[in-house]
Amino acid sequence: VGLLGVLLGRLYQQPWETLVGEKIFLPLGMKDSQADAAVSALPLAQPHAGGKPVVAWSFKAIGAAGAIRSTVADLMRYGQAVAN
Repeated sequence: VGLLGVLLGRLYQQPWETLVGEKIFLPLGMKDSQADAAVSALPLAQPHAGGKPVVAWSFKAIGAAGAIRSTVADLMRYGQAVAN
């Protein structure tokens, strides 16, 4: 999935994060979603591993593999759109 994001970015000649915003978030009205986890302004749940708090992942190179941050309301919008 990370490689697919890189390839789509090259195909469209813009960063994958921009593509997701223009092609998915904006048309669906997902105002509380973003694809650049490194600069997340969204309040995130504290991640845990082995029952202990850990630092949230942040990776730019393969962002398509999991860098999207979103709210439950926005994910519901996305789910409704793909279900139709």
